[in-house]
Amino acid sequence: MSRIERILKALINGTEYSEPRMSCVEEILYSFLIDAIYSKDSGSRVEALLLALKESGLYSDAVLSRVEEILLFKLKGVVYSKKPESRIEELLLEWEPSDVKFIEYIESTGTQAIDCDFTPSSSNVKYVCTFADFVKPSQAYTWEYIYGGYISNAYSGVRPGGLTAGTSSYGGNLVVAIGNGEQFTTLNLPVDGKHTYTVTIDGNYVTLDVDGEEYTTTFSGSIACPVAVCAAAGDNGLSQFGKVKIYAFQIYENDILVRDFVPALKDGEAGLYDKVSKTFFGNDGTGEFLYQERIPVYLTADSKLYITPLNELYKIKRG
Repeated sequence: MSRIERILKALINGTEYSEPRMSCVEEILYSFLIDAIYSKDSGSRVEALLLALKESGLYSDAVLSRVEEILLFKLKGVVYSKKPESRIEELLLEWEPSDVKFIEYIESTGTQAIDCDFTPSSSNVKYVCTFADFVKPSQAYTWEYIYGGYISNAYSGVRPGGLTAGTSSYGGNLVVAIGNGEQFTTLNLPVDGKHTYTVTIDGNYVTLDVDGEEYTTTFSGSIACPVAVCAAAGDNGLSQFGKVKIYAFQIYENDILVRDFVPALKDGEAGLYDKVSKTFFGNDGTGEFLYQERIPVYLTADSKLYITPLNELYKIKRG
């Protein structure tokens, strides 16, 4: 399999790709994969077509090869009916450029949330959440969620393993709401700045990893409760909305990745894009998410990547 085929497979499957040296065509395809901006001038018709696809631009040329025809048809949104004659043509026909734009984060102001359309069906579940600047609730007797859920019943409720804080419980500390109660209630877990929390549930054991530091305990009760981001999902719909920035959220069940959410824009709406189901999840609350677009990443002739935050130039040289 050629490098171009490997990049196309990575684009189709949503997997990573890494090669020490790339041609211009490979670099443009790679810029699709990492959502980068390609800054070189096009040197061939294939490059021009790929750049037009990336920038939703225009292209016109009288004589086209079969690969060029496929790219042009994709640019125009027309179905290509010829039978593919090579593996690259097959992969190009299979690949569909995403209609979403990936962004740095979404931010809930207390009324926005996303139902993940997921309820644990086993006792082997893992959540990986990268968030920043969670605002603990200030109103008395109030719980607010980074993610999670709650179903009320006669046995202290059902919780899937979410992250939440309450003003009148555990000193207002962030805790893991799981089973019929809360765990890790005395750790004074950090909420300011950016953090990655991993909650791993295995039977009646739960492990919390906070930026690489692990804690483990046991719990009781069921975790069969729907999950939402920026709120609690449950028998009363969405409630207990949190104020937080979300950078990424993943859910695994039985060691299989079932949700891989990244912040994205679609038709001007901010939400989360699931790379597993290739589905955009919009706001299920009210109002609109705030968001931050990604710092531009450029592919250049002398560097693999460079980014320009706040007018400063950082370069990552080729390996």
